Amino acid sequence: MKRKLSKAVKPVSVAVIASVAAGILAGCSSLEYPKEATFKSPSGDKKVVVKQDWVCRPDVYYGKECIFEYDRQGFMEEVVWEVEWVSEDEIILYLASPRNKKYADERYTIELPD
Repeated sequence: MKRKLSKAVKPVSVAVIASVAAGILAGCSSLEYPKEATFKSPSGDKKVVVKQDWVCRPDVYYGKECIFEYDRQGFMEEVVWEVEWVSEDEIILYLASPRNKKYADERYTIELPD
């Protein structure tokens, strides 16, 4: 009985690993995002969209282009990402969860493309 179960589990494990690897390699263009927020520049002329996947990893879009992809591990709890406009061409993406000091280093300066 053990032998039959082992043979059945192996193809399932390979399929799961392959689908996870494909998702990682695909990048931010093919992910599904359950949450997204739009942030307009101070002048209102530009906007970026922060899309979060199911483990709160953010990808930042400017128009249809993904200009920032969070490549680290996701979060076990729900976190909120915010954008601070430094100028019309530069933003800071940061975690707005002050209760968790462990996320203080989660700040990313992103330049908008021309």
